[in-house]
Amino acid sequence: MPESAEPNGGKLKRPPVTVPFASQWSGGPMGSLMTFRVERIHAPLVKDLFLSNGMRPTSGTDWLVLWSGPRLRDGIYEGLHEFQRINHFPGGTELTRKDRLWTHFNKMAKTCGEE
Repeated sequence: MPESAEPNGGKLKRPPVTVPFASQWSGGPMGSLMTFRVERIHAPLVKDLFLSNGMRPTSGTDWLVLWSGPRLRDGIYEGLHEFQRINHFPGGTELTRKDRLWTHFNKMAKTCGEE
């Protein structure tokens, strides 16, 4: 049987994942564990996905990913850092609801022309 030309017998290794440095972040230093927070929704599949990818749950403000239900508090958006991600943003229903999206397309067509 020929030996694999790739290191580790052809198996790919995932590089270690670290949290980017941000001087104003109150969380851990660079290289701290990636954390997530699930708020205002019961989402066991999402939680299992985060856990299986090496993330750890937190109830503090040092999360990397926030998965929430609808109507997230405005204060959350004001304190976001450049590397923090959330699954909702203000006004998102204007793009995700077909009736609202159609309204905006029509408004733009009237403003800018059909083409």
